[in-house]
Amino acid sequence: MNRSARRSAEQVVASARDWVWIPVDARRHTTAELDIVAYPDHFGMPTQVLRSAADGPLEELLERARHVARGWGRPTLFWWVSGDSTPDLAVPAEVTVRRVDDEPSVRASEVVAATAFGSGPTPEERLPSILAETLSAWQDRTGFRSLAYRRAVPAATGGCTMAGPVARLWGAGALPAHRGKGAYRAVLDHRLRVARELGATLALVKGRVATSGPILRRAGFTSYGVEHCYRLPV
Repeated sequence: MNRSARRSAEQVVASARDWVWIPVDARRHTTAELDIVAYPDHFGMPTQVLRSAADGPLEELLERARHVARGWGRPTLFWWVSGDSTPDLAVPAEVTVRRVDDEPSVRASEVVAATAFGSGPTPEERLPSILAETLSAWQDRTGFRSLAYRRAVPAATGGCTMAGPVARLWGAGALPAHRGKGAYRAVLDHRLRVARELGATLALVKGRVATSGPILRRAGFTSYGVEHCYRLPV
């Protein structure tokens, strides 16, 4: 193939995205945000979202798609997502995030983490060394910590350690009163953005199935297995 006939990766992806077949007897719902097709009932995937795009919360987009499917009497939606999709974590305006970089933010982060995970308070004498380690990691571009505030109150925190191009996300948790309010999502979003600025091409996280798991999946993470922890009395 000569040089003039080559196509960019973006052009190839766009062409593949436009490659769909829709039978004449199918029903179709098309808006700027959604393209949904109701194929005949005998199809293996009879109701499919072929394209989706929205600037608002993901849950609202999901509900609009469900509404269309319910109107057609279809109980299940199959949703196609391309590799270049970018989920919106829909962080509320009342939630802000900063990098932990001074004594007050370290103290607040430690309090949030201890409460979120049910552990004991961090000894006062440990705070200066934690701050020093945090600042050193940031200076060396090997890691950082994020702290989210909801209505100016510390609400969630989490850390990131860089292992080459891999961002290892750890220690994220939100205070009980702020769960489900966007604080955890804000910390996740902040860590991903900063890690990308530091050169990350892959983010890894070990999330708890019953708490952070659903949020991580909605953000685009894929589960590759489950770890179990057993308590052994000695």
